[in-house]
Amino acid sequence: MKIEKDNSVQAVKRALKIIELLGRSREEWGVTDIGRELGLHKSTIYRLLSTMSEEGFVEQSDTGKYQLGTKILEIGGRMLNNIEIRKVAMPFLLELSKYVGETVHLVVLHEGEGIYVDKVEAENVIRMHSTIGARVKLHCSGVGKSILAHLPPQEVQEIIRKHGLTKITDNTIITYEALMADLAKVRKLGYALDNEENEYGIRCVAGPILDYRQRPVAALSVSGPTMRMTLEKVEEIGAQVVKTALLISRRMGYTADKF
Repeated sequence: MKIEKDNSVQAVKRALKIIELLGRSREEWGVTDIGRELGLHKSTIYRLLSTMSEEGFVEQSDTGKYQLGTKILEIGGRMLNNIEIRKVAMPFLLELSKYVGETVHLVVLHEGEGIYVDKVEAENVIRMHSTIGARVKLHCSGVGKSILAHLPPQEVQEIIRKHGLTKITDNTIITYEALMADLAKVRKLGYALDNEENEYGIRCVAGPILDYRQRPVAALSVSGPTMRMTLEKVEEIGAQVVKTALLISRRMGYTADKF
């Protein structure tokens, strides 16, 4: 088993060295050239390149040589977007949290799920136990539904097909028809409500962050215990969430007056 593990680690290291090599110049590299540069046999390089090509990390041109693939650009672009969103959003998140007195989260869309990338913790006795880097399903969260509401229908269907509509609590939406009705309501109001759909005792109000393509790239939410985040407060908090989400969206290139 240890030999297997060592071989796997070695393969990963070699693949990363190939990516680093291809990224050092604009030139395409042949199998022989890569092997000579890295001191590896051609058959080893070929096996690694074949796998990396299948996954989109490298591409083979008409000349038979290799260059970095679009997957690298996609990952790098997403990372830059996430960093930019966090930098742009933080002053607004701080102001919103101070105004409503509750915890504010920033979540980005990644492969059909949401990932928490930042938060501002409210100064309350009862606090949220959310973790930066944690994933959240889209169908049962305020941030997720605010993102889904602004994605193309076919993309929403694909996300549901891939991730399903898992029941988390008794309030979780678990049918396609009910989710579509809820997303229509989100588009009408401008904000989404997670009414104990992802966690008992927690209510969230969320709004989308759209970029210059009018595409949702992230979402923000105000979250707190139901004893404080009462249904009577939802409309007022929702208005502030929408206002804040619009301000951040405009910094990301969104030009419309409303969602």
